[in-house]
Amino acid sequence: KAMEDLKRHTEYRGFPPNAPAIRFFWKAMENLSHVERSQFIRFVWGRSRLPLKGRPWPQTFKIQRMDGVTNPDATLPETHTCFFSIELPAYSSEEICNQRLLTAINYGVGGILNG
Repeated sequence: KAMEDLKRHTEYRGFPPNAPAIRFFWKAMENLSHVERSQFIRFVWGRSRLPLKGRPWPQTFKIQRMDGVTNPDATLPETHTCFFSIELPAYSSEEICNQRLLTAINYGVGGILNG
């Protein structure tokens, strides 16, 4: 239910909401454990949890297409915690999106992490 709430409070920039990379992203999010989802929220927003259901959101979550990337599949997403946003490369598969997202969540603390 938290992911449904997050989806309702999401803006898309540079991607239509039904783009393959966006579908891969949401599928990867559904596959995360509760702990990993909490780590993701900290990674993108600097908080440990989303607002409680029914409470106002101070800002919307933004998924922005990462531009200027020569090899999206080898690039990790970047986050901007002050803006509750993630720059997402146009990954070519759900598996790659899942792997890159987990790497970023597990080794990043927010901000830029790229290898």
